[in-house]
Amino acid sequence: MTVNTSSNTLNSNSFVTFTGYLLVAIVWVSSGLFGLYILSHYGGSFVSNKMEQWNGLFNPNLYDPNYIQATRGMALHFVAGGIILVLGSIQMLEWVRNRFLNFHRIVGRIYILACLLAAIGGLTFIFLRGTVGGPVMNVGFGAYGIAMLVCSIQTIRFARIKLVEQHKAWAIRLYALAIGSWLYRMYYGFMFFTGFLPLQARDFRDPIDVFMIFFFWVPNLLVAEFFIRSSTNRLPKSIQLSGSLMLWLVIIFISLATYNITTKSWGPAILGMFGL
Repeated sequence: MTVNTSSNTLNSNSFVTFTGYLLVAIVWVSSGLFGLYILSHYGGSFVSNKMEQWNGLFNPNLYDPNYIQATRGMALHFVAGGIILVLGSIQMLEWVRNRFLNFHRIVGRIYILACLLAAIGGLTFIFLRGTVGGPVMNVGFGAYGIAMLVCSIQTIRFARIKLVEQHKAWAIRLYALAIGSWLYRMYYGFMFFTGFLPLQARDFRDPIDVFMIFFFWVPNLLVAEFFIRSSTNRLPKSIQLSGSLMLWLVIIFISLATYNITTKSWGPAILGMFGL
C-alpha cells in the first residue's frame, strides 16, 4: 500500500509538472508573439508619430491628442508590457534558475521594473482619462494594475531577503497577472475571428464586456495558487490531476487561438516591422 501511494504521488506530481512546463511553453510562444506585436504596432506608431493607429477594435479612441500625459502613460504601459511578455516565461523555467542564476537575477530585475512601469503607466491613463468601458472598467483595470504593483513589490522583496519559497510563490502570482493583457486580447480575438462577436468597434459596456473585465485576470490568480500549492503537495492528488486536465483544455484553446489571431493580425504587423 505504501509503495502504491508513493507511486501515485510521483505520477500525479510528474503530470502536474509536465502540464505546467507545457503551459508555460505555449504561453511563452503566444505571449511572445503578442509582445512583438505590441512593440511593432504601438511602439512603431509612437516612434513614427502616427499614434492615431492605436485606435482600433480593442482600443477605440485610445489616442486623443488632447490627453498627452495620458498618452505617455499608455505608451509606457505598452512598451513595458511588450518587454514583460517577451521575458516573463524565461523567469518561470526552473532549469534556467538552477543553471544560470546570475542571468535569472539580471533578467528578473528588468522584468520586475517592466511590471512596475506597465502598472504605473496603465494606472496613470485610468486616472487622467478613464477607460472606454466607463466606471466598471476603471475599477476592474485599476484593481488589476494595483494587484500587479503588489505582486511586483512582494516578488522583489522576498528575493532581496532570500526567502526563496515566498519569492517563487509571488513570482508565479506576478506572472499570472503579467500575462493578463495578452489573455484579454486572446479572448476577444478568438470571439471576433470565430464570429461570436461582430468584428466592429465596441463601447465595452455589454454584459460580456463586464464579465471579461475581471475574467482576464482573476482566474489567473486561482491557477497560480493551484501550481503553488501543488508544488508543496498541499492539494489532494485527485484535485491536482483534475486541475491539470482542465489546464489541458486551456492549452488547446491557447494553441488554436494563437494560430487564428497570428495569421490574421499579429503576424502581418510583426513581419511589417522587419519590412517583410
